Amino acid sequence: MSAVHQRILLSLVALLLSGRITTADQLSRPAIAKLAKPATALVDARPAGVATAFCIDASGLFITNEHVVHRTAKGGTVTLVFDAGMASQRKVNAKVVRSDKSLDLALLQTQEGNGFPFLELGSDPEIAELDELIAFGFPFGTALSPDGDYPAISINMLSVSSLRRDKRNGLERIQLDSSLNPGNSGGPVVDQNGKVVGVVVSGIVGAGINHAIPSGHVRAFLNRPVITFTPPTIKPAKRHELAEFRATAKSFVPGAKPISLDLVLSAVGGPDRRMKMEQFDGQYRTQAVPFPATEDEFGFRTEIKFSEGLVTGPTKEQIIKIGSETVKLSEVRSLVNGETVLVSGERLMGDSNLESVTFRLGTQQVTIFVDRAAEIRNVPDDADGCLHCTLIGSSDGQEIGRFEQIIYAEGVRHASLESIKNDEFIKPPNVSTPSTYLKAISTVGDFIGQGKTFDYGGADLNVKGNNAVITVSVDGWEIAFAAPRGKVMQPGEFPNAKRFPFNEESPGLDFSGHGRGSNIVGGKYVIWELEKKGDNIEKLAVDFIYRSEGSGPPLYGMLRFNSSFE
Repeated sequence: MSAVHQRILLSLVALLLSGRITTADQLSRPAIAKLAKPATALVDARPAGVATAFCIDASGLFITNEHVVHRTAKGGTVTLVFDAGMASQRKVNAKVVRSDKSLDLALLQTQEGNGFPFLELGSDPEIAELDELIAFGFPFGTALSPDGDYPAISINMLSVSSLRRDKRNGLERIQLDSSLNPGNSGGPVVDQNGKVVGVVVSGIVGAGINHAIPSGHVRAFLNRPVITFTPPTIKPAKRHELAEFRATAKSFVPGAKPISLDLVLSAVGGPDRRMKMEQFDGQYRTQAVPFPATEDEFGFRTEIKFSEGLVTGPTKEQIIKIGSETVKLSEVRSLVNGETVLVSGERLMGDSNLESVTFRLGTQQVTIFVDRAAEIRNVPDDADGCLHCTLIGSSDGQEIGRFEQIIYAEGVRHASLESIKNDEFIKPPNVSTPSTYLKAISTVGDFIGQGKTFDYGGADLNVKGNNAVITVSVDGWEIAFAAPRGKVMQPGEFPNAKRFPFNEESPGLDFSGHGRGSNIVGGKYVIWELEKKGDNIEKLAVDFIYRSEGSGPPLYGMLRFNSSFE
């Protein structure tokens, strides 16, 4: 045997040992087509368009691109068409249960039946340049059907022309040298074993260059469980008592190991409390005291108005009688002209035997007699009624996802869209995970938003700024916040805002897009957080209310960008 033949033989042996060449697992091309065709569906997401999806689990889970279902809200539906263009063609509805714009992946789920043909995910680290792959999909959507109906599936042989990597040498995209076209988006790219190694995502039409999302990204996308949280309703009088917290955690990874769920509670000024949630009847449950009691007797604040002035401060608890009912003073929301309203909203009839209230003023205790009081109110301690809840999901000892939510005791004022609508700008609490979103509501009759609700995630927002102006672009809309002329934009309250850029000495504000704008603007905004690096916005938290033509129905919202506020 010549030296050349020996080197070739040694190379083949090395490839066999490394797993790059297998003889037992590889399928014929007709066998791959027979496996993948029934697992691949046409996605009818019109008016957004027509594309491709493929099944990953017999229960009815499908992968496609996020940009395919971008205009379909989470929980909205698209149509999946199986055996498109054939006599056996059938349709099912599928919900969008998860999407990730940065990965350009979306997960669809149908409840219409079980036993769907599905494809297994392969391993993208085994992909190499010049590997032959096969793509399945519906190029150009319905354009290839002579009667405008759904077309039959197309199958393309591909070759890997490049492996595009990120700065950490992770595989970012698989570059393919075959002509795939719009409509192929979301379709599976399978190897010679019939396993999915990529998802068609983009290409240059007519150039024979296309890209696929590696299957490793799909695994990461699926690995995060969907966690739902059902916190208890916290009555002020029972905030120091045990309450039940419930949750669910669902994995979309076929054959995934069981998920364990921990609950971490953090009240302002107190330590983190972590507890394991136990599974029972399809839910995770645990009991905990929302706000552990302290030795401080003055656990709430009372405000007493007299004709001569007002007294307010931390108040000592006491038991009082109202008519025939016995309640704690902390349970009372207001006592005005003999009418008592509890925090729960219940109204009690009858006179009160409340004679005095003891306040803590510094290190002193002061007793105030209330017989001449015009009004007595308990003022919710906003910080004390705020509870950070974090759910941490783990599998096989590794964290795979978490969910964070802030809940409040009843009666506690807190930042919300409803409070902004009522012209109350309440400072939001801090969060451990940076938040990025725009949430806005257009009141019926508002010319700009046309009565719609807007909800955009982090990847949708484009935030820019300089010393005087901040602009936010999203989905054809542009929002501007500007400092008064000659001033520098900084955190603070900005009332009496006028239309930017004609605001001059007033703060500037504008919300426009889709051919709609205002000649006159009336509004207000509060910047809770603003950090800049040069002209780049690093962190931003703004709440705003905007009235088209100065007095129209309000459009109001909350904007966060990498913010440390909720």
